[in-house]
Amino acid sequence: MNMCNIEPLVKVLNNSLGISHHNSHFYHGSPFYTVVFKMYLYIHPGLCIAGVLENIASVVVFCSKSLRRVSSNVYLAALSAASCLFCFGNFLVWLETLNVGFIHQDIVCQAIIYTTYICSFLTVWFVVCITFENFLITVNIRCAVDVCTVTKARAMVVILTVFAFGLYSFSLWTTHVTTIGGSEHCTHETELEHVIHIFTFIDIIITSILPCMTMVVFLAAINVKIIMKRISREPTDTHQAPRRARRNSKRTYQMLTRITKVLLAIGLTFTVFSFPTSINKMRILFSDQRRLRNPYVEWAINQLCLLVYYCSFCAYFFIYIKFSANYKKVLVSKMHFIVKSI
Repeated sequence: MNMCNIEPLVKVLNNSLGISHHNSHFYHGSPFYTVVFKMYLYIHPGLCIAGVLENIASVVVFCSKSLRRVSSNVYLAALSAASCLFCFGNFLVWLETLNVGFIHQDIVCQAIIYTTYICSFLTVWFVVCITFENFLITVNIRCAVDVCTVTKARAMVVILTVFAFGLYSFSLWTTHVTTIGGSEHCTHETELEHVIHIFTFIDIIITSILPCMTMVVFLAAINVKIIMKRISREPTDTHQAPRRARRNSKRTYQMLTRITKVLLAIGLTFTVFSFPTSINKMRILFSDQRRLRNPYVEWAINQLCLLVYYCSFCAYFFIYIKFSANYKKVLVSKMHFIVKSI
């Protein structure tokens, strides 16, 4: 049973360390590895299945007629779609713990890794876009009315998606299925390992370091502005648009101010849950791999950080229910429709 992890950096690390997890290695001597392995075995699929179901529901809700008129909901719908595909891809990889070698086939191997790279990138930058909108709404609502439009949000989603498709196309020609020990395995081309490490370096910068710094700046500015408003006793949740605002701008103004709690919660949740894996990626990137710990312990550290990160894909659903009355309203109506149809 080869537990190949398709998460970009961890996959490269595992391959470079020569890790091949088999049932015979379950109790290889490290209690930490054994505990994390059991978590991977039982908790990982639960997170993936919950993430797929919750994000499918979120896509349906955010694409509904009443919610798709807000630019932030365009990003939330795109985030839910990318999160759903990401969780589904990771679940397919987990299936090999049940000796289902589905991913170790040509085309399927490349497709899953390629899709996971893309979804990993998109989930990060859609959250950055969401936090940027919240930053504008909090700091300068007048500017947000002009900038945060559905048309511009859709255009940004398309631009980011096309960019991701092009950037991560390298995984299609650096990955293949090879025979090791009489069985087939989805792995990378050893001759192109230097190319993979270059793209891994780029991937870490654009999916960990850069967005992490951006999120910290935006979230800090948002919280400082909120504190300043409270000190000066300015309203933090204003529902009255400027008197000179046009009718359309007034409607946009009101919709934007109502969604700030959801956007702030999404940004904070992503930052907290992604922090361990971001730090771990940078640790590996700037470390001498020859001096890394036991490969099994390294795998366990990576997987533990990833399990924390995967929790964010399940947490978003509960954030929507907690802070968005419109989301709950549409979700309940959709569920009633499904029940009546059955």
